[in-house]
Amino acid sequence: MCQANWRYLELKEPIKGELIFYEQPTIKCGIFSTASVALVKMNNGKTIRVLGLCNSRTETRESQSDFVAKKFILVKPKRVPDFRIDIIPADPLSCSDIETYFGTIQSP
Repeated sequence: MCQANWRYLELKEPIKGELIFYEQPTIKCGIFSTASVALVKMNNGKTIRVLGLCNSRTETRESQSDFVAKKFILVKPKRVPDFRIDIIPADPLSCSDIETYFGTIQSP
């Protein structure tokens, strides 16, 4: 799978953007580490990938159904973990060379 070629960067500050894709893995964190995946189009037109480690809910307790395409969201930075993520859903740009960040998404 193309995930081995992703470039992981650290987000320095929160950013806002338009959600174009969001999916959580089918299992929660436990024996395996999991992450939700979001594709976010920023104001400058660039698309980034945001991974939410361990399939966790946002700090505002929003659920997966709250995150739909065309919704504007806020991405809060999280550190790149020092371990491998076992399960990440495939996104439409999985094989594209776009920047990938870890973060928490929520409504702005």
